[in-house]
Amino acid sequence: MDNNDLYENEDYKNLDSSNKSLQAITFEECIFTKCKFIESKFINVKFVSCRFISCDFSLAKFTNVRFFEARFDKCNLKGINFSDLDGNMISFEFQECILDYCFFNNLDIRKTKFLKCSMKEMQFEDMNLQYCIFTNSDLENSIFRDCDLRYADFRNAENYFVDTENNRITKARFSLPEAQALLKNFDILIEE
Repeated sequence: MDNNDLYENEDYKNLDSSNKSLQAITFEECIFTKCKFIESKFINVKFVSCRFISCDFSLAKFTNVRFFEARFDKCNLKGINFSDLDGNMISFEFQECILDYCFFNNLDIRKTKFLKCSMKEMQFEDMNLQYCIFTNSDLENSIFRDCDLRYADFRNAENYFVDTENNRITKARFSLPEAQALLKNFDILIEE
């Protein structure tokens, strides 16, 4: 892969670009399978309609990167700060991914699907998360601060805590017993 190039309909397998810098590259309708981008730097890179399967992006750095209709399946995205993405063009889906210790700030990622993901100790701050789906995901110790979670779906998610005073949650969907976590702010006791 050369910087400043366009790649279309490529199928990458077992590519190792760990600790490398990728700049001003556009990938359209490409599939990445079992590729490694550990601690890589992505600068002004565009991923349009790309799919990532069993890839490792641990501690990668994204600066002004665009993801449009990108799908991640069984990928490791641990420790990524997604806040430096190009906020004008973000659309992705995560299924069975590890997103532990990631940070999202001041982005509009409404309708994003986080399905069966490990999302431990993540931070969401000043986010538009309307209609996002967190089904069957583990959100242990994750923080939602000043987020718009209207119509979000937390059914069958676990270990989440959403501060009802600092987030908008109108019409969000929750399931028991985890929904009891919504009462933590009120310092009340719930008995059976």
